[in-house]
Amino acid sequence: SSSRTQHGIIAKNAFENILGGVMFSDEIAVASSISQGCNKIGEKHVLTKCHENTVLSIDDRPALDIFEDDLRLMAIKKADIDPDDIKIDEDLLKNPEKLPEEYQNLFKGEVHAAFPVIGSDQDDYLVRNITQIDEDQKCMNIAHVMNPGEQIVFVHRDDESVRSDLSKKLLGLRERVIKDHGDFNPKGALYISCVARAFTRFDQDHKGGELTLVKEVIGDVPLTGFYASGEINSGRLYGYTGILILFL
Repeated sequence: SSSRTQHGIIAKNAFENILGGVMFSDEIAVASSISQGCNKIGEKHVLTKCHENTVLSIDDRPALDIFEDDLRLMAIKKADIDPDDIKIDEDLLKNPEKLPEEYQNLFKGEVHAAFPVIGSDQDDYLVRNITQIDEDQKCMNIAHVMNPGEQIVFVHRDDESVRSDLSKKLLGLRERVIKDHGDFNPKGALYISCVARAFTRFDQDHKGGELTLVKEVIGDVPLTGFYASGEINSGRLYGYTGILILFL
């Protein structure tokens, strides 16, 4: 269960600190969609030297150099300027509110590493935290066990990326259900969201946040769900995602 205090589960009776589950018949039709909530910063790269959680080189270059190059690409795309023109002095670092307004969006949100899912036709990927950066060795640690030859891409998550990706995926799910079943009339729905998505300004600035978007797309359908620290879909453990399951 998911709670800030006691972790209660009801299965005929009320329990605490147990694992509960529900098994459904395979005759029950379901449809699901996963929203990553992130935008890719640059192109896919190849891990060329890594060990467990540490990546030393990407594309035969120091890992940190590749990471910094992709961050510059993000700055160019978001601000439409040469990032070398952005001058950040010590006073600005201590007082970020003094940063010019046109540059402030560059420093909102979070940057993560992502690993494309092999064989996926949905351009799917697993998002993982960057846990440590070593500027001297130009390497970085990522919360993911890596192997040479695997692909990696850096992604950026902010309020706008969460909102726009969720909208796109919800509308796509609705269209898919109509195409496959002739109408859209789900009997119930389950929404599972990463707890990190709950504290974006998306939820603060837009009343209801994610759930408002979900209800706008699926309509007046019985809906329940919870926040998770890791979301399971298609047998894989994701992060920072929102997963909607419809019972048809």
